[in-house]
Order: sequence, then structure tokens, then C-alpha cells
Amino acid sequence: MADNAQIERMISALSERMNTPAADIRNALEGGSLHKLVQKMDRKQSDKIESILNDEEKAKAFLSTPQAQAIIKKLMG
Repeated sequence: MADNAQIERMISALSERMNTPAADIRNALEGGSLHKLVQKMDRKQSDKIESILNDEEKAKAFLSTPQAQAIIKKLMG
């Protein structure tokens, strides 16, 4: 299970990759506004996210990863 330090490292890496402030990513995750975050991604990244979310099997596989579970747990309090 990922801890807060691992989650922060993931947010930091995503921040660098998307050229978006980590605070914006954190706020999007905590506020449930992921669609705004996806809109900031380049076309290739947003297409990949969209393909995962539109495919039930891919979405289940993604959501079952320890990292996704840790983020979900953090968001749910």
C-alpha cells in the first residue's frame, strides 16, 4: 500500500511530466475535478487516460493497482 510520501512522489512526477504545479494536481485529486486535470494533458496523454476510462477491463485493472487504491483511500478520507 502506498503511503503519503509515495503519493507525494507520484504527484511530483506527474507535475513535472504535465508541466503543472503539484498543488493543482493535488487539488484536482482531492476535489474530484480530474476532468480539468485531463484537459491540461497533451493529446497523447489524454487519449491514453480516456482509453483506460472507456474500457471497463482496463479501468478495473488500473483501479486495482496499489497506487490507485492509495489515492482513492486518501481522497475518501
